[in-house]
Amino acid sequence: MAQAGTETSTLAPTLRLVVDVGDSPALPWVRDYFDALNDLCAFACEIAAWDAMPKSDPGRRAYEWSRQFHGAVSASRYFGVQRIRLASPLEVVLTAASSKAAPVAYALTAMFLVERAVKLLMEWQRHRKEIEEREPTEHSFLHSLGAGIAATGIVADLTGAEEGREMPDEFDSRRGHNALKTLALVPILYVEMTAPPREPERPSSD
Repeated sequence: MAQAGTETSTLAPTLRLVVDVGDSPALPWVRDYFDALNDLCAFACEIAAWDAMPKSDPGRRAYEWSRQFHGAVSASRYFGVQRIRLASPLEVVLTAASSKAAPVAYALTAMFLVERAVKLLMEWQRHRKEIEEREPTEHSFLHSLGAGIAATGIVADLTGAEEGREMPDEFDSRRGHNALKTLALVPILYVEMTAPPREPERPSSD
């Protein structure tokens, strides 16, 4: 059932994510996974909202962002669910949601950030697998530690901290960091953002 005041379109961009959940995952695990995915989407939305604010007046920009978006942005304002397959592998297809509070342009930026974050997680997972094949370990705390380090780097990448970019004082990166730590522990098989096809140009009447 669609959320009131929100519309999804077949012409909107979509993001397809496929992960290996194993056989018969526990229900709390499924809940935690979707909570983490929602938090990553919401984290990307806050960044997208900040990027969209007018930059000519830094003070006004920070005030408007804090007043309109901080603490109130939820992924549901930017994303809709087009399809979920609760099997192994688990598949989720997200689409941009359009409303007065969340223009599709915001969703497009947020969706791009989510795709980039997941692709960076995939790279880290491949690298970790290569290391484990050479040096096997059964210590789960090392996996968690590595996921935390990876999450820190990805948060810095998404927010532009590595280039010296500054986010507003109220911005809390812990939400994105914790979400990425959870998502990093689930093998990612595929992620792709698909833009809608362009409509053919109409012939000139001249």
